[in-house]
Amino acid sequence: MTTATTTATKISVSHLYKRYGSHQVIDDVSFDVQEGQVTLLAGPNGAGKSTLLRMICGLDTIDKGDITIMGRHYSQLSDPKHTIGALLDATWLDTALTAEQNLRVLADLAGIHRRRVANCLEMCGLTSVAGRKVSDFSLGMRQRCGIAAALLGDPELLILDEPVNGLDPAGMRWLNDLLESHTQAGGTTLLSSHFLADSELIASRVVILGKGKTLWEGSLAELTGGARHTVFASYANDLIASQLHAMYTGLEITPLADGKVQVNVPPEDVSIAARIAEVDLTHLTVSRITLAEAFEQISEGQVEFQ
Repeated sequence: MTTATTTATKISVSHLYKRYGSHQVIDDVSFDVQEGQVTLLAGPNGAGKSTLLRMICGLDTIDKGDITIMGRHYSQLSDPKHTIGALLDATWLDTALTAEQNLRVLADLAGIHRRRVANCLEMCGLTSVAGRKVSDFSLGMRQRCGIAAALLGDPELLILDEPVNGLDPAGMRWLNDLLESHTQAGGTTLLSSHFLADSELIASRVVILGKGKTLWEGSLAELTGGARHTVFASYANDLIASQLHAMYTGLEITPLADGKVQVNVPPEDVSIAARIAEVDLTHLTVSRITLAEAFEQISEGQVEFQ
């Protein structure tokens, strides 16, 4: 006999609204963040991502709606430092202090043993520069220091706003490994990022915002698995393309550099078009669309600022 398991909801955002003056920044946004998963919050510039993360962390007021963290409002959390670790903006670091001093100040304020400071600096690759002032740090090093600060309380939940900013390729791989380890240990992550190719490697769920609204919420597999590219080749691609145009009004057909053609229709329809055109196919494959491609399709026309 098997027992069904359910995934707990760590963050629940329900019908959230936020306005600054005449600008509706968050407009009826709802989604859940599930335990033990990395949830990506994506959206064009001005979509409301940073505002939403600040509201989740209790740093901005809610006009209407509700946010709960493990079933409670942020102000009701009994031990927030062990519940949530957040990096919303690395500019909060005191540039006159060293990396170690910045983390020690936070640890002392939160009642966290100083041994944890050394552990977090090591996890973030900062041990060798722990004694350097933050003013000498690059943006990527400041990001690492901010992430180290978010890890101080060994939190169940990480909330990271554009953590990849300033990281080089090695830093991006390090961050992915860090978040994967956090997930394997039972942790949960909500992060925003414009680097969708890297996020696709670690995210299991995706929330897409556009002009303050929820455009998509669901699993990465649902987002990228339903739509596929069909790539074909023959000795008369134009004849097959003509048949496909007759079958699909407004179909976009993309010639590729190697003589192949890409279309967003099922492969069986390409085969039908080839038979009607009496042309033999020399190549026919199907590939999953990427997160970036799915994002572009969903967010088209939703850019607030260029």
